[in-house]
Amino acid sequence: MADERPKWMSDLLGWYAITTCALGASTGMLDALRAQPGAAREIAERSGTDERNTLEWLRAMAAAGYATYDGQQFTIEPMTSFVLGSKFPVDARAIVDFVERSGALTGDVVAAIRTGTGIAPQRFHDVYGDAVGRINAPIYRSALVDEWIGGCDGVTDELLRGGRIADLASGTGEAVLLMARAFPAAEVTAYDLDEDLVESTVTRARTEGLANVRGVAAGTNAMPRDTYQLVTCLDSFHHLGDPASVASEVKSSLAPGGVFMVAETASSGDLVTDLQSPMSAIVFSAGLMYCLQENLRNGGAGQSGGDGPAWAMRAFEAAGFSSVSTRESPTGFRVFAARR
Repeated sequence: MADERPKWMSDLLGWYAITTCALGASTGMLDALRAQPGAAREIAERSGTDERNTLEWLRAMAAAGYATYDGQQFTIEPMTSFVLGSKFPVDARAIVDFVERSGALTGDVVAAIRTGTGIAPQRFHDVYGDAVGRINAPIYRSALVDEWIGGCDGVTDELLRGGRIADLASGTGEAVLLMARAFPAAEVTAYDLDEDLVESTVTRARTEGLANVRGVAAGTNAMPRDTYQLVTCLDSFHHLGDPASVASEVKSSLAPGGVFMVAETASSGDLVTDLQSPMSAIVFSAGLMYCLQENLRNGGAGQSGGDGPAWAMRAFEAAGFSSVSTRESPTGFRVFAARR
């Protein structure tokens, strides 16, 4: 029999379920339950939490369908355990964190919707912390070096010999560290306006023994001319304000023949088409709460991840790149390679 509940009721139940997951992740109860089944007392002992509160959390997990109860102990549902583990294609825990932390921005988003002035990037950094950077980290680990960079003719061989790479809006530095490991003879520079994130990236590199990582707490206006064989901008180009100006500054920073590689959500820009994807709810909602607001505050015309490829192509053309190619990735991203 079809579910006859109003859609808003299903969505409301989902909100409660995701919030319950978030509380479990933050307190250690989720890991304790994933480790092995148990009664509330056992889960509380393993997670160091109050037993009565742990019982209520386990009840909520079972009610949400994320766990089962056999009258004696609770067991996490296998698919839930897989999705929230390390082998899922995206960091689902980071998404849970993103959803939970978004509540702190509700007032900011309401004001931004009314005024059209956007929200300052630092505000997002303060609220989301490392959650945004963690979401795509598994995708970068699987696709960035071999598929995305590997698909740019001649770039991999050149970087293996040396050269320089810059990553724009580097965030938590996941992509920077991946490229530094893959191309140890090349210098990789993290560019981000958040000084704390840049310092954290460099510190992580040093801890790992990667001596080829640098950090610059600035935007594209600080990039040296005629320097980089590769500049990357991953799921961030639409955040950066005026894309044509950014593309022009990046082009000037590239060495002759260098590539500006941009990864953006592979939406078509045609709403009727894009609404057929179940992921469109995430793309457009995240755009409203985050991407669009940062773009507007940065002086942009209002780009978001759901706008399709046309605006990016116009930016590359205005900057005067000699060629631009696009590839659809199985990861759900569209990869642009603009060559100087």
